[in-house]
Amino acid sequence: MVREAVELLGGLNLYVKEGQRVFIKPNVCGGVPGKPGSFTNTAVVASMVKLLSSMNVGVSVGDADSCMYTADVMLPETKIGEVAMKHGAEVVNLSRGDMVKIDIPDGYALKV
Repeated sequence: MVREAVELLGGLNLYVKEGQRVFIKPNVCGGVPGKPGSFTNTAVVASMVKLLSSMNVGVSVGDADSCMYTADVMLPETKIGEVAMKHGAEVVNLSRGDMVKIDIPDGYALKV
């Protein structure tokens, strides 16, 4: 279903090119532990990682700490970190490490 939804949007090739790096943010720190639907489903994360990996792009999955939950706790608790690594993605806590500013030439934002 994820592949079909992406194709209905015109496919990932419109947004992602070979050799790029893509970050998936599943909002695990904004959901409610144990409440399905309050954060991204692991099957959706797995499908997106597999789709992107087949395009020869680097894939990272992660989140930043919130005022209620930390990514280091929620990524394992929701199994999102495990699923991401199983399918070859790097798992990242955005609240760790130095903050750096980068320019994104020809960046693209979806219009809502």
